Amino acid sequence: MTRKLLCVVVLVCFVTSSANASLVVKPAPDDYKAVSTASLVERILLESTSIPIETYTLAGTNESFVKAVIDRLAWRAGKLMIPMFNNALPSHVQTRQLIIMGADDVETMMVWLEILYFIVMIIRILPNYFAANNRDIYIILLLSDLRFLNGRIVFLLSELFSSINFIVIVPPPFEFQPPLLISTDYNKGLVIVPHDVTMREMFSDRFDADRHPVVKIVGYGFRICIRINEQGQAVGYDWNVFRTILVHMKLRWHVTVYELNSTMELMQWFNKELDEGHIEILIDRTFRPDTKSVQHVLPEMNGVCLIIPKTQKYEILQHLLRPFASTAWIVLIVALLVGSCIAKRHFRHSLLDTLIFGVDLDAGSVSRKERFVLFACLVVFFILSEAYQAKLLALISSSRYPPDPKTVAEFLQTDTLLYVGEATATVLSFRPSLTGRVRKAADYWFTFDGEQDYGTLMQCPVAWDFFLRWTNRHYNLHGYNVRPRVHIVAENILSLSASYTFSRSFLLYPRFKVYLDRIYESGLMRYWQTEQDRRQMFEQKFVFVENEIISFNDLIMVWIVLGIGHGLAFGVFLIELLSFLLKRYVRNRWPATRRQQRLFKKSKKHRQLFPSIPTNGKRKPLTRIQLQLSKSQ
Repeated sequence: MTRKLLCVVVLVCFVTSSANASLVVKPAPDDYKAVSTASLVERILLESTSIPIETYTLAGTNESFVKAVIDRLAWRAGKLMIPMFNNALPSHVQTRQLIIMGADDVETMMVWLEILYFIVMIIRILPNYFAANNRDIYIILLLSDLRFLNGRIVFLLSELFSSINFIVIVPPPFEFQPPLLISTDYNKGLVIVPHDVTMREMFSDRFDADRHPVVKIVGYGFRICIRINEQGQAVGYDWNVFRTILVHMKLRWHVTVYELNSTMELMQWFNKELDEGHIEILIDRTFRPDTKSVQHVLPEMNGVCLIIPKTQKYEILQHLLRPFASTAWIVLIVALLVGSCIAKRHFRHSLLDTLIFGVDLDAGSVSRKERFVLFACLVVFFILSEAYQAKLLALISSSRYPPDPKTVAEFLQTDTLLYVGEATATVLSFRPSLTGRVRKAADYWFTFDGEQDYGTLMQCPVAWDFFLRWTNRHYNLHGYNVRPRVHIVAENILSLSASYTFSRSFLLYPRFKVYLDRIYESGLMRYWQTEQDRRQMFEQKFVFVENEIISFNDLIMVWIVLGIGHGLAFGVFLIELLSFLLKRYVRNRWPATRRQQRLFKKSKKHRQLFPSIPTNGKRKPLTRIQLQLSKSQ
């Protein structure tokens, strides 16, 4: 709103003079000031096609000198070769523009500008014009006399048009002299430019590194972005970006890194220091400045990652049930029960007994039909049992852990909670599906050692840096790969852009802006950011393969299953052995006299019932007829 109001004030003061130019048939021939100025402007317009300039803008007051220059240009070209007012004062310029201004009396414009600034300061809304600084805006100011050049014009061109690419053309005081070209440097000093140079040299970057003071840089935020190492040097991938620019520009710098907790008072102090010029560059991607400073944003969508605890190993019962799906288990149980009932009714042997204990199919008691059915069942049982064992061995050896969630949807299927700080509302606004899973905690802690059962949110580069540091530290401690305790979900929760803050009084911001854009577009920023990650991730010693059998403990599930099987077999063997020993013990400990007395009584009774007749000193058993006669007597 403030930008639009300022543009309206300037447009009210500026009156285009195209209508006046069309009324003049031929300019006065003795106006050498207008002739020399028009010749120089015409040459600049012809050379501007090589830049190239996409938008031309003409603005000026209703003054005789400005009208004479425009008439001269229109008369030479046969038509007005400059379009009318078109996109002169945008908040962000997308194309290259050339603006020609003609104004001697800037007092009226400056009065309106000062009134506007006074109103803006009262309502505490300061327009951030310098944030829209664009070196693609080329401004030419036409003055009829050098006496009209003052500091207010420099302020107008640098603040209103948000550009430092401007020159002032002043006609010569005497005839046959070239016009005077005046420009400024980064220290707002006036510089005389030769009139016979090309347009690119007229608007060249007049920067002198020796004359510029030491750049004051402050680093804050995550240690991966910028920090001071043990040698007292600033390191970090964000610092690599700015150090490259500073070295290229041959600047001197002073870096200060603050490792403090983020508070409202600290952020206000940063804004105050930026406004007063004590801090010229603040390297902190999460800092949100006010209107007193400039924030340059790069479209670097790193985002925020979800960090959750790693999954635990499957239990033994889960391993035993995993080879077959639940529906397969139901089908097998139903088929076994139905088959057992049918076999029990029609065959001599039960189907379950046959499958478990086996039956001699060549026995004579087995019919042909029963033999065929039992053989088919044994084949099916063999195939299923071997498939079960193979799948079980594969699962307990190469899939010991449940898969970690890769997306937010897979994370929502778990029962893990998220603990976040002040960013709860932001997370819920971008991810409504996380409602009920997020807990706001001001004093929560999170480590990569897996000592907590909840997850948290963290910027992706920072999370991966902590993850690789933990991996490297444990490898150096143990000498072998260690399974990570936390997992970083591949899908980002939020997408955040990289932003850096500059002071409004920092005159080198336009150069830094161009270099930051070029470094980002070249891919160097991403290269420096992932340099440490690539150095560790692509080393095989830091990669932990969960599905690789490397030690005895990794096959613990195999040994548990084998132990259960051998334990059951040994238990059955012990039961059978104990029963045999018990029978033997009872047989050995039973009294022998009692057994003999019982056998004697049985033999005596038998002799009484069946007497015998002696023959030749021997007794013969009685015949049936003799026995009947003896009973009748």
